[in-house]
Amino acid sequence: MVNHRPISISAPQPANSHNILPLVVPDFVTDPEYNDIYSKFRGYIEPKFVNRKFSRVYRFQLTTLCMDEVIRYIELIFREQTSSYKLAISLSYILLNRETDELTFYWASQNNQKLLDSPHFVGSHQDLENISKKLKAVNFQSHVTYPNSKFVFRKATNVEFYVTRLPNIPIGAGTILPQTLRRNKGILSLTCSPKTGRPFSDSLCFFRCLAIHRGATVHSLETPTKALFTEFCESFGITSIDFDGVCLGQLSDLSELFNVGICVYQLDESDNCELVFRSLKNNAVMNLNLFGNHFSLIKDFGKYSSSYLCLKCKRSFDRKFNMVRHTNICDASTKNVYGSGVFHPPQTIFDQLSDHGVDIPNDLHFFEERICFDIESILVRDTNIPNTDRVTFTFRHELASISVASNVEGFEEPVCFISEGCPKKLLRKAIEHMQEIAVEVEILQRTKFEDYIELIEELDDAKVVEKFDEYMSQVPVISFNGNLQLY
Repeated sequence: MVNHRPISISAPQPANSHNILPLVVPDFVTDPEYNDIYSKFRGYIEPKFVNRKFSRVYRFQLTTLCMDEVIRYIELIFREQTSSYKLAISLSYILLNRETDELTFYWASQNNQKLLDSPHFVGSHQDLENISKKLKAVNFQSHVTYPNSKFVFRKATNVEFYVTRLPNIPIGAGTILPQTLRRNKGILSLTCSPKTGRPFSDSLCFFRCLAIHRGATVHSLETPTKALFTEFCESFGITSIDFDGVCLGQLSDLSELFNVGICVYQLDESDNCELVFRSLKNNAVMNLNLFGNHFSLIKDFGKYSSSYLCLKCKRSFDRKFNMVRHTNICDASTKNVYGSGVFHPPQTIFDQLSDHGVDIPNDLHFFEERICFDIESILVRDTNIPNTDRVTFTFRHELASISVASNVEGFEEPVCFISEGCPKKLLRKAIEHMQEIAVEVEILQRTKFEDYIELIEELDDAKVVEKFDEYMSQVPVISFNGNLQLY
């Protein structure tokens, strides 16, 4: 007796597969007392790591009914991430019917057997400690969902962790760099004060990098750092209380504000260098390394990395200059070919999956969730706008409010964000709310296609797998009474 229809899935693939993280997959361990359950549902119990573009799934077997073991796995997962993320946790377990002695297996999923009521944000060690405290307060057996009073808990077989990465979360939280980065002679980590040795806790890593880039020394860093931060706050109309760090999406504005080129790089597990962001400005370029929620300054590219990857086509270069030059002309992700003959629309992701033998019913092709927004503005008298020969400016439109609504469960109630005098701050609040909705939509999408995800992940075509993953992680955003539609 089971509560789900079983799906046949293969054993974990080698570590060089496109959908497996470069981690050692623990061996599958069976339990002789429940041999039938472990044999029939091995595909839902054995350890497994799945790596998608914006999400990851980690599955570990449980040897004992102990929350400390779950917390140990969470800490292991935390060390694997390179950006902030939201974490959901689910259990698989066995129940016994006391009247019939029949065993029932409930396997983990993102919407069932959840240890946490909702996905929790993780961006620093403090967030990790908060989750650990909540988990320690959970009683395993009382947390289990029983069909009725005839059932009793027998065993937790495994735990699954669902990681949804959030690359646009503010960067600046304190981070402990791995040993490989601490030993890297090409970067200044800037994680601790050189005077006290204590870790920085003020989210100003970007401005420390900029201060050194402009000539400050490590031992006289705080005064120019705070001056740059003050200039940033005055320009963006925020206060230090509201500041949690700078997002990758803000770097273009920061490049203009400080008149500096900005390039952001990451090192993967093999120490290959990948370009994450490059500003339009190319004068006085500041090179940054991004790990987790922390920027470090790259001071010597020759010592930083010996291999540079193009994110579009994954071509490798031995010199940074060659990689940057190639990136400017690489059309691997945008190439279109127009030939003669009758026009044929491009294949949808469902057409491509069908070509690989994965047929998804038509009624699942429609994207049901959406976000809608409406903007109101006011006229503000402004005499600083230069007039032309034909036009005289007396007022300008200023953002006053943004209303956001959706049909996503838990977010149906419309929310109106009203300006407190800073349009940029108002816009940031509205977008952050939309991002929260988007995370919930991705969870719903993965539940919707639950019967097909395993089959798709086993396909040999990495591009199709990645495209389907992108499809599940997006949500339409539509303007009210307008013709603007964003994805």
